[in-house]
Amino acid sequence: MTPEKLVVYFDGACIVCSREMEHYRRLDGAGRLELVDIAAAGFDAGAEGLDPKRVQQEMHVRLPTGEVRTGVDAFVEVWRRLPGFGLLSRIAASPVSRPFLGSGYWIFARLIRPVLPKRRKTCEAGTCPV
Repeated sequence: MTPEKLVVYFDGACIVCSREMEHYRRLDGAGRLELVDIAAAGFDAGAEGLDPKRVQQEMHVRLPTGEVRTGVDAFVEVWRRLPGFGLLSRIAASPVSRPFLGSGYWIFARLIRPVLPKRRKTCEAGTCPV
């Protein structure tokens, strides 16, 4: 883990998740994100200080301070660091929209994502085949 980067833990076996992270990787010209595929061989949630069951259920990020955020709060942190996502990050963090986005993410993460087809190849060597 690089201290100044936001570490993003994502499921590289999930088609939607891996495509979204590859999109973020392309936008991250400043190198602010460190993407970690939790489906990669050798990934150990416990060694990262994460709950192995929970990290499989929703996206996690680790801030440079060491603090971990999950779900919509994790996306807000990613969006804050990418060009063109400032307005979206502010809307998503708003106390008005946050409950709705949180509910929508919960439905996706817990009910939809588990039944999506899995990728045949997970992300390796820092790139995800799209």
